[in-house]
Parts: sequence; C-alpha cells; structure tokens
Amino acid sequence: MKYNRFGILTILLAPFFLSGCLFLGQFASDPIPPAEVRPDPKPLQVAKTKPIAFHKILFKIPAGTPIVNRYTSSRRRINSLPSKGGSFSVAGEYRVIARKELRNYGYNVIGEDNDLFDDADNSYKARYQLGGVVSELSFNIFVGFPNDLTEVKMDIKWQLRDAIRRETIFTTTTTGSGASSTSKYEAEYAAFKDGLLRLLEKKEFARLMDDSIDNDQKETYAQTIPIKTRKSIKNIRVPRDINTIMRGVVLVQVGKSHATGFFISSNGYILTAAHVVAGVQQATITTKSGLELQAKVVRLNQDQDLALLKVPGNGHFALPIETDSLPSVGSELYVVGSPFSKDLSFSVAKGILSAIRKDTGHTYIQTDASMNQGNSGGPILGENGTVVGVASWKISSAEGLSFGIPTTVVAKKLKLNLSEEEE
Repeated sequence: MKYNRFGILTILLAPFFLSGCLFLGQFASDPIPPAEVRPDPKPLQVAKTKPIAFHKILFKIPAGTPIVNRYTSSRRRINSLPSKGGSFSVAGEYRVIARKELRNYGYNVIGEDNDLFDDADNSYKARYQLGGVVSELSFNIFVGFPNDLTEVKMDIKWQLRDAIRRETIFTTTTTGSGASSTSKYEAEYAAFKDGLLRLLEKKEFARLMDDSIDNDQKETYAQTIPIKTRKSIKNIRVPRDINTIMRGVVLVQVGKSHATGFFISSNGYILTAAHVVAGVQQATITTKSGLELQAKVVRLNQDQDLALLKVPGNGHFALPIETDSLPSVGSELYVVGSPFSKDLSFSVAKGILSAIRKDTGHTYIQTDASMNQGNSGGPILGENGTVVGVASWKISSAEGLSFGIPTTVVAKKLKLNLSEEEE
C-alpha cells in the first residue's frame, strides 16, 4: 500500500481518531530525558555519479512499540500510543526531499516530481535504486508551549540496489531526528532529511556511486583472448530452425539458482550475464541434449553485465554473433531462456527491437520480448539466427520493458579478439 504526500503521523493516528480513543494512555510521572544533541551531518559532495533513483521508505514498526508520546511542557509523559504492527510504504514528500538533497550534493538523480501525471516519473530507468526500512520511530509531542513542540526520531536501514545485478550492494543504518513548533509534519520530514544526510556522509556509499571509479569491474585484464566465432549459419531462419539454434544454448546453474548462456566458439567459450556467475569461479552447464559440463568463469564485467565461461572439449555448436551492427528498430527478435524454472529451459519468446538505449557510457537493446528470472544470459536472436544481444534485465513494474547487452560491445568489455572461424 502506498501513501503519497501524507505525513506518517496522519496514517498512524487515523484509526484512533475514528474510534474516539486517541491518547487514553495512563499518566506517567517520570520525565523524559532531554533530546540528544548531535553534531550536524556533513554530507560528502560528489562530482560525477552513476544514475540513482529514490524508490520509497517502508515502515515496519513492531506491534506494541510506543510511537506517539504526549508530554507536558516539563517533559512529563501524559499518555502514549503504541504501534498496531504491520507495514506500509510511502514515497510522495519523502521522494521529493530525497531527490532534492541528492541533487544538492552532486548525485545524478533520475526521476521528476510530478503530482499530476504518474507516467512523467522515469525513476524506474535508473540502474541504482535507493530505499529504506524504518523499524524504530517516535513522535514526542510537548503541549503547553505557546505552540506545541514535536520531536521526531527514526532509525532508517538504507538499501542500495543494483537493478541489473538484481541485488542489494550496500546497506547501512542511520538515525534521523527533527523538531518543529509549527507542524508535526515538518518535524517528520526533518527527521527523514537528517537521516538521509547522515547516509550521504558515508564514504563507502559515495565511492559506490562515483562514476569515475569502476567499482563493478573485479579484474583488469592485461591479455586479450583470441576467439574464433561464427559469422552466420547458412540457410537458418528463426523461428523455423529454432531447434537447430537450441543446440548452442545452455542452462547455467550456480548452486540452486539457474540462468542461460550460449556457445560462441566450437572450443567451449560461452557467453552469459555477469550477475549469473558473480562471486563464483565455476558453474555447471547443461546442453539441450543433456550433456553436463563444468564451466570455468574466465572473464567478468559486471558494469555491462557480461561474463565469459569456458568448458573443455571441441566441436561444440556455436551460435553466430553480430560484432559490427545491430538490426534496425522494429525488427523481430527472439529470446531463448529458462524462465522461472529449470523445467522451462530452452523456452522461446518473440518480440521486436524497441530501441537502442545509451546511458552513462553503456549501450542496451530494449525489447518487448518477455524476459523473466532464468532468461538472464540467454541469446537475443535476429531472424537469421545471429545473436545480437545477451538477455540482461527487465523493469518489473512495467510490461514489455526488457533489456539486453548488444553483442557489438562484447569484445571491448571482455577484452576479446574475435575473428571469424572457417567453416
């Protein structure tokens, strides 16, 4: 459930206003300690960052936890309101604050603030998504001043997610606090802003977002690997000859997870997506005929989501890959993969090449062909059976928005010398 542009306090108190039982807690005479005095946050200014978007904040307060406490001006508690448990998410004003502060400190923020048209917000296009979970929250309301004073404190566990690798790459917890004598909502938003600025103090967070540092490239490769590839397969047309194409496609298994790959040479080189094999040195591959082999991870470029594997032996059925130019927009494409389950391996989806996208030095193929978990690393084929892309990721919140890595960048990103194999 989403709440836009509403204060958390309104959400918390609504049931109690309706039931007429607001602030019926027992009087407690013990005074609350003075508010903690902390130095102001000192966020790091950054020069050039990778694209980031603020997603949302999720509130998960354990049932029974006192959230709203009312005090006299002498800081003695009058009554309190406990949490009813459950969870709810907010974006709205929190998103506006997050985007503003991130931009203030140099971050490349994707997304626009538009209250009228939801589709004007393109934050889903950002590779990195920032969100947080609030598990501790308190509203301390002091009455009896010329104006009531509200102090808010929240603990935010931040998560930074890489949309391509489909994993959280950074977590940390900050405590934000804010106060206001004019508006409870001002205090709430001030606490969130304070917690966000304390996140932006973190050197590790700034380093991960620094676009001048290749955080994703685990190794630098001094040597170029020569690989003999196919330019084409005579008389092949897709979908008519898809069973022939399947001979070059493989199921890739790493532990209990699975994905897809394909041979690019007869001597055992395989392409797949980097997030499929990140963090491991070996994977098990299975061909359409049922042959099972152990593959070594040879090269990895997580920034462009490409990986090169190698299995022993010769005579493997290699698929031709396009190294020079891509099909025109509107051309038919076919994606081979293993969506959701190993039992669905070697499935085919059809679509068109919707667009060629370029963003922060990376090139992507956009297609409306269906891609799901397990399709990653599979070949994206043109009508002549040539591989033009490697299936990489999709936008889960929208239909028909899937992306692949064009094979025209493979040689550069993995430092390969590709030459045509003699038939």
